[in-house]
Amino acid sequence: MKKYKYFTKEQKSGDRFCLYGWGTYPSYSVLAGQSSKSYLRSFDTSKELEAFMSEKGISGEWSNQWVEPQISLNHLSDEGDY
Repeated sequence: MKKYKYFTKEQKSGDRFCLYGWGTYPSYSVLAGQSSKSYLRSFDTSKELEAFMSEKGISGEWSNQWVEPQISLNHLSDEGDY
């Protein structure tokens, strides 16, 4: 899990808890250099999620709009697709 800069946790509908890893898109991607969010795993309880993270030696924050980086659309043209 070294390719991720940090981790976030989310509670999804249906009482599932998900772990996400955050990294950077590689140079060959159209989103090169921007933040990437990768789904890693889901758990039935927050305790299972915390135990997994502890076992792997990783820490993370509960995700919200203030934690997640905003995706830039600067790579797109201002011209319309006609």
